[in-house]
Amino acid sequence: MRGASLRLNAFVLILLTVAAAIAGDWSGGQILAGLWHLPAAMLLLGLAYESWILSRSGLAFALDAPERLFLARSTRPSDCS
Repeated sequence: MRGASLRLNAFVLILLTVAAAIAGDWSGGQILAGLWHLPAAMLLLGLAYESWILSRSGLAFALDAPERLFLARSTRPSDCS
């Protein structure tokens, strides 16, 4: 799963959910009317899994800003007022 794109997988699940919901609505049958619940549940489970993985990753960053930025404004807090 190294090369798999989660965004592409989520997009495909969204399209599948919409297509199943439209097909179920047009068919008028009870079985097909609820068919869109399966891809929607898979999409929600995927989002919950991604949120859980990201919360455990401990993602952090540090900003190393120069002392002077463009427009000659200082980045030191004592100079800002």
